[in-house]
Amino acid sequence: MNQKILTGFMRAGSESRARLYTMKFADRLSRMIDVMPDGASIILSVEDMKGLLSENGNAIGTVEAPVEVKPPDFNWTWREKLWIAPAETRIGTSELAEAFGRPTSWVYAHTEGKAENPLPHRKLDGMLMFTVGEVRTWLRASEEVLVAGPMESTQPEIRGLMAI
Repeated sequence: MNQKILTGFMRAGSESRARLYTMKFADRLSRMIDVMPDGASIILSVEDMKGLLSENGNAIGTVEAPVEVKPPDFNWTWREKLWIAPAETRIGTSELAEAFGRPTSWVYAHTEGKAENPLPHRKLDGMLMFTVGEVRTWLRASEEVLVAGPMESTQPEIRGLMAI
């Protein structure tokens, strides 16, 4: 697997690589995932998967064996988390303000009864709560598209990479 696929993997020496290649597929896969945080995902190319499944584990010499693994350091803000968190995730006013890049006073102003287009919200013990899926839907419906561009793929390739 290359550096782009599994961030944080350190390249091993040829001796360690040879030892890992002789391991069974389940052992190789276990070694990779044992050090990953819960909720993380591993994306493998078809070529890398074929290499892991082959008898000698060598996919045309392109698969490099992970020996020492450092879990990825994701310092994501709510500006990013808002778009990748599960729809049922609940957040408070400070997280929503961070996601929108606005002060909390803006959030409170958009939840008042006199707001023109109020944010979808709930109260829990007097505190405002927001459901991420409802906020995303509100944001898409409320934004004004001035010049539409081509859309990116909607493949959820990064879901599961973080624990919220």
